[in-house]
Amino acid sequence: RRVNRASADQRRGRAGREAPGLCYRLWADEQRLAAHREPEILQADLSGLVFELLRWGVQNPATLAWVTPPPAPALASARQLLSALGLLETDGSLGALGRQCGRWPAHPRLAVLMNSARSLHAEALACWLIAWLEESIGAPELDLAVVFSALSGGDRAVADERWKRAARQWAARAGCSLQSANADALVPLLARAFP
Repeated sequence: RRVNRASADQRRGRAGREAPGLCYRLWADEQRLAAHREPEILQADLSGLVFELLRWGVQNPATLAWVTPPPAPALASARQLLSALGLLETDGSLGALGRQCGRWPAHPRLAVLMNSARSLHAEALACWLIAWLEESIGAPELDLAVVFSALSGGDRAVADERWKRAARQWAARAGCSLQSANADALVPLLARAFP
């Protein structure tokens, strides 16, 4: 996306913040910049929002007062994903799995992944995987070879410190040890989170 005028002005202000500097910004006269960025609610995946609202008991987001109302197609897409993950009843309310997954502070896909890990005896793997996916879930490409190489043979050298810290936090929430992780359940876990 093309930068908006507010972001371009902010970047110009950074040029002289630490020392004297120059800022060169180039665009054609006929390419007018938008004044501000489009609100995130108009761009984002709303499945986490819809899941949280359902946990609060809000069936219809339109009943709430919004600064920028969420678009109906994005809400429908979010409900479709929650349904595909098995979190909703046929009437659109949270089902048993949805209530179970509500205990995990994560995107609904990752909550399903963590909830499924117990039945597969793969909690440690899920902790590593979720820690990585939380950073990568909006990325255009996900390279599972990174996760697999870090998990195969118990070698954690590939994992960066932020990933390790996040995995430890997830292990504390799940009450498991990260040492028992192996990649055998990788495919079933991902299939449940990304049906």
